[in-house]
Amino acid sequence: MRNLVTIVSLLVSFNSFSQTTTIGTCSFKGKKPTKINVVGNMEIYHNGSVKNTQVSGGKNIWTGDGDVWVIYKSNEASRKNEFKIDGKVQECLKD
Repeated sequence: MRNLVTIVSLLVSFNSFSQTTTIGTCSFKGKKPTKINVVGNMEIYHNGSVKNTQVSGGKNIWTGDGDVWVIYKSNEASRKNEFKIDGKVQECLKD
């Protein structure tokens, strides 16, 4: 019985890591972050802190921490923004 409980616990833990969340046409791995910022042609979902700290080479540089999901609503937005996050960044260009 104890082995069965261990196996079930491992399966539940594995499932939470392999969770996929879809927002529109974009898919992301993991649990959906709890905060959202809509900035121009971007939606930034995060569970830490994210802020635009500088402009370098014509790009907005975003820094912060935690997991970040970015949905770009245009090619231009994806070219003009760069995320330097202490955490995992996942990006998607919305069709």
